[in-house]
Amino acid sequence: MRGELLNVWDKVWSEVFVKLSKHRDSPSELFSELYQAIIPAPSPPAEPAEPTQYDEEGRLTDPEEIAADENYREALEAFGAARSHYEQAIAGKATGWARLLSLRRTISMRSLSPSGSMPTIRI
Repeated sequence: MRGELLNVWDKVWSEVFVKLSKHRDSPSELFSELYQAIIPAPSPPAEPAEPTQYDEEGRLTDPEEIAADENYREALEAFGAARSHYEQAIAGKATGWARLLSLRRTISMRSLSPSGSMPTIRI
């Protein structure tokens, strides 16, 4: 198969994934394994440098350290949500449709190989 997957996305479920899932060598958790193989696990954010300036009550006082701490907390929250979604998908708890929509977004945002060509899928 070559070209853009998005142009034939409406046929992908019945023509590729259903047939692939019925193949005798197909793993029982096919969709979870596909998701895990295509989509990398989210990485936690890097921790900011250890704060150095505190007031008498133990609160941060340096504006840059305060901003770094706030940014880290936001990134950590986003990581938690992404990690939860990822774990649900690979555990098979997300619906098949939700996982495929996620795959579609991922495929549309990046190429699957350095040459930009689609991998061959044999059924």
